Amino acid sequence: QINLLELEPLQIAYLCDRWLPELDYLGKRARAEQRWHQGFRWVVVLGGVAITALTSLNLTQNASPGPLGFTIDEVLSGGIFVLGLLVAAGGALEGSFGWGERWRHFRSRSELLRGEGWAFLELTGSTYRNFTTHGEAFRTFVSRAERAIQEEATEYVSELARPDADSSGGSYPCDGDGDDRGR
Repeated sequence: QINLLELEPLQIAYLCDRWLPELDYLGKRARAEQRWHQGFRWVVVLGGVAITALTSLNLTQNASPGPLGFTIDEVLSGGIFVLGLLVAAGGALEGSFGWGERWRHFRSRSELLRGEGWAFLELTGSTYRNFTTHGEAFRTFVSRAERAIQEEATEYVSELARPDADSSGGSYPCDGDGDDRGR
């Protein structure tokens, strides 16, 4: 019901063309990252449980081949091997892509921007309660919303979109010997 606010057309355009699409984008990204994170976590957890269950089966050596020419022990061994690969790949992919971190990032930023919007729309909270109209509060809202959007972009680029860094600290041009030629 943004169009019902007593705002100038350009101000309504900001809400409809900038704030709402950004809020929508953050929410969609949060849901997508959550699905990837939870999907791979399920693979790891259920695969790990299945491996434990299958390895604990105490089947007698059955040397007679089944209809496909494999013994029960061979089928179980092959199944455990494949499940082990899936669990390892699922854990590695989740660790590499960091879907859980991304999900929490987009979710928290979405809630921050949503909360800012509600406080503005309701003229409540410590920031907006002293304003009597949305027109008076609009500049403050835009300033705070743009700061939140910029902080989200900066954090994403600096923390989440970067390739995995060497966690050992690595070599820095000035790491001790004073000779940084050829590095």
